[in-house]
Amino acid sequence: MMHRNGSVKVKSELVFQNDAVLPSSSDVVRTVLTHVYRKDLVPTDLEIDANSVVCNGYSLANLVPERMTIEFTALSTGFGPWSDDSAFYPELLEHLKNLVVETLEEKYLVQEFNITRSIRLQGDVNLQATALLITSVHVDDVEALQLLSNLVNNSVDLRSLKVNGARLDRPYERIHFPGFGIAIILLCGLAIVSLPILAFLCWKYRFCAACQKSFAFEAWDVERENASNIPLPEVNPESYRLREPIYVNYSFNS
Repeated sequence: MMHRNGSVKVKSELVFQNDAVLPSSSDVVRTVLTHVYRKDLVPTDLEIDANSVVCNGYSLANLVPERMTIEFTALSTGFGPWSDDSAFYPELLEHLKNLVVETLEEKYLVQEFNITRSIRLQGDVNLQATALLITSVHVDDVEALQLLSNLVNNSVDLRSLKVNGARLDRPYERIHFPGFGIAIILLCGLAIVSLPILAFLCWKYRFCAACQKSFAFEAWDVERENASNIPLPEVNPESYRLREPIYVNYSFNS
């Protein structure tokens, strides 16, 4: 430990357990810088110069890119037995690669992206890939998952999305269907079912009423008959006098 102009320069030595995975010198520098830039991890009032963090010749200027593994399934890609494997499939993989790179570059600088495995699943494609990111801190898996969740707009199944083996806790938020929506659907269904029945009943009774009106006998209107110009025969007492019977003699020879 040395003092210089009010600052403290620290030299230290790291010791790891035998059964632990030995990190690279670049990983050690990146771990320290992650705590320097993210005060929420280790709250401290010390101001650390990021450019002064060095481990076996590695510093902020020459860090090895951060390696990230990504896995997801793209749904309904259109790939199938009818498609041309020699042309369609490579173009599909290149399209998916560009989508992932564009999404990652919203927050990180992508140096390299390689698809390590692709499996065809009856029109869907499952991909495993490795991305090399130029970053001074470790990539937060949760933040990367949230960033890549935007791929849902490109038919990526969020249930299959993994970053360094981690998944989203709740890839889909539960949306409760409102009660008034159910009531509206039921009313619309009843209206759809009832309209043909009502139309048939209206047609039937209107037709019956028209037939009844056509075949009904009208009542005799005396006033209307009196007002008509048709002359009526004269009726007098002589018209009702009985006529005398007429007798006819009729005989024949057998």
